[in-house]
Amino acid sequence: MRTLLLVLALLFSVSNVFALTQELRIEKTLCGEIDPYILGDACLLYASNKSDVYALVIEIEDFNEFLEGEISEGDLIQLDDKYFSNIDNRNLENLIRNMADEIDSKMKVFEISALKYALGSIIKSQTLNAFRLTCHEINAAQDGMYTNVIIEALVKVKSFDTYEILEPRVRYELTRISNPDVYFTEFDNFNAEYTKLDKRNFTPVRYFNYFKFADLYGKKTRGNIHLLLPKEKFVTSSRRKKFYGFLQMADINGVYGTTVKLSCDILHTTR
Repeated sequence: MRTLLLVLALLFSVSNVFALTQELRIEKTLCGEIDPYILGDACLLYASNKSDVYALVIEIEDFNEFLEGEISEGDLIQLDDKYFSNIDNRNLENLIRNMADEIDSKMKVFEISALKYALGSIIKSQTLNAFRLTCHEINAAQDGMYTNVIIEALVKVKSFDTYEILEPRVRYELTRISNPDVYFTEFDNFNAEYTKLDKRNFTPVRYFNYFKFADLYGKKTRGNIHLLLPKEKFVTSSRRKKFYGFLQMADINGVYGTTVKLSCDILHTTR
């Protein structure tokens, strides 16, 4: 009987270790007065794993004591989810989702109590490789439009299957095939301060083993544009590679969408 009890106790403790620890990649943090009427001062930690996106509400004193200066976007953080509790206030939950901007709106929203006990390891992200990226397509005729696309950016390969795009220049022009002399829409933007991590829970069937930079430049594009690139081309640091990527365009001017196949080139850089 004693042996049986010891075995059961061991199984219970082991199952708890594996069941309760969430390893999440940090997407974004916000601290301050979230809303004077609903929440007041607090910190929001947006994080994700392969399958889910989380918004976690943390008391600002706990955040300052245990996380301030210790974490940045792209780092991995281990949290014990038995300290996660649901938020009953629907207005607060909607506010938190709205503040996420371009992060998945279907996120799971929780409050963390006792961060001191919930917090496990923090694993710092680091750049493994960096590449100068150029992608283009000229006069692609599809879905009733002529499409011109130019994308230039710095792409960093970070640890733990994490990719980051920096300083992207995104330019595209769309003209109707039936009226090629008039732009349906055009967009040209460069922001040296802009950075974005890949979409963590991107698991497509058609574009298997690609990573995705979703909603580049947000609503400035008059729709939604997503850049898809093959992971295998960014694994090693050979000097130069050519390959195909894809630009998904959705809801452009509220009515148009297509996927453009891009000719891409990456050049390894030490930056």
